[in-house]
Amino acid sequence: MNQVTVFFEGLGLPRMTWNKTAFTLFGKIDFPWAALVLLAGIVAGTVFACRRGKKRERISGDDMFEVVLFGLLGSRLLYMIDSFGAFRKLSWAPELKLWGSVVLAVLFAVLICRFLRVRVEKAADVLAPAILLGLCIGAFYGLLDGNADSAWMRETSEFCLFGKILALPSGEGTPWWLFRMGIYPNNVSDIYMVFVHPLFLYAAVWSLVGFVGLNLFARHKAFDGQVFLIGLIWFALGLVFITGLSTAPQAGEVQWVAAIAVILALIRLTVLGVAYRQARKRFEAGLLIIVRGDSAVQ
Repeated sequence: MNQVTVFFEGLGLPRMTWNKTAFTLFGKIDFPWAALVLLAGIVAGTVFACRRGKKRERISGDDMFEVVLFGLLGSRLLYMIDSFGAFRKLSWAPELKLWGSVVLAVLFAVLICRFLRVRVEKAADVLAPAILLGLCIGAFYGLLDGNADSAWMRETSEFCLFGKILALPSGEGTPWWLFRMGIYPNNVSDIYMVFVHPLFLYAAVWSLVGFVGLNLFARHKAFDGQVFLIGLIWFALGLVFITGLSTAPQAGEVQWVAAIAVILALIRLTVLGVAYRQARKRFEAGLLIIVRGDSAVQ
């Protein structure tokens, strides 16, 4: 089916139905709404990063754009390799593509920063809220795509865009009653409706709160890299919570990696914070000695 129908009974919203295809070019090429939303998220994050980098961290817009571009290229490298004929015969594990893409994205971004002589920590502080902005918009990919009519009906789908199936009754007494989403996979009748966790909504709200919070905090950051580490912790905590409601087989693995990322980021944040305080005390002590020396001379 080329249509998606959803229903939020707890929010009092009417039943919504739309076509997956936004428009067709030359009568042959279909452009889905989901792809346009992903593109909008990338564009919004890139524009924000370029402007914020120039205004707050004195990184030129061109340099910031190249950092984002190479990071995106790195994240898609394994998928591009997989699309070539000789490599299609290889059995790529989904986990390899997922984590390999993350590693390559970071690697490419760091390498281009070194090449452009841009401090990695400053670029990371700019990218952290930009990524959350892109994720906030791109999260609606799951709603607009309605990926595979039976994806949310199976608890073992490779990439389940919606959460665990909730009880069919009205949901009274269920803590998720307000936000649970009804889906009509085949647009046939209410008999086929199932209630699921709208993970895209949770992800969008979590990313939006993180984006606003990081923007406010960035004005008062103590040292380079602090905004990025706090953003990483926020993002990872969201993964732990949201993937806990997912039916994807990689959910447990993602939770473990996210938890480890939180611990490592907290350790790094603590170490840098202690180093910053010590450096500040030495600086203030040096100023005090200078002031006392000037007073003695006078």
